[in-house]
Amino acid sequence: GHTADASRYTQMLSSAKTGYHRAFFNTSTGDYGQSQTGNVLAIAAGIPPDAAAMSGALATLTASIEAQGKHLSTGGVGTRWLLQALTLANRTDLAMDLATQTTPPSWYDFVLAGPGTMHEQWGTAAVPASNVSSCTGGCTMLAVPGNGFWGGAVNQSMPGASTATSAASA
Repeated sequence: GHTADASRYTQMLSSAKTGYHRAFFNTSTGDYGQSQTGNVLAIAAGIPPDAAAMSGALATLTASIEAQGKHLSTGGVGTRWLLQALTLANRTDLAMDLATQTTPPSWYDFVLAGPGTMHEQWGTAAVPASNVSSCTGGCTMLAVPGNGFWGGAVNQSMPGASTATSAASA
């Protein structure tokens, strides 16, 4: 019933995405920088305005993950969105590789290191040091049952939510 509001917020979102792309997209390299986080955030937020920009961001992200032996190098901000970005980009194979990686830096390494809680950062006494600065919100989303696909909470009142929940549970 609030079509004027919906229209206004849709336009604001479009303007924000355009501004983000303009500020952070590197036309020379065709990506959002060389960091995994830079490309993860763009992909997860739906920033790339066309297939070429999406392809460039995904290529840089996947090349980085592959070059590091299928390990993440995101910090606290990027880790939260890494699996969702890969899933949105149709790279669930790589998302699953990261989610099940057992050597550091990885979520599962936390499980193996004990004591049964998530550590605040990679490189604690229990977990060998790595080039990942922080785990924060990204770790727990894999460990919390009922938290939706890759930890994204599903608002059941949204159109298609039951379909998304069923597909994620399959």
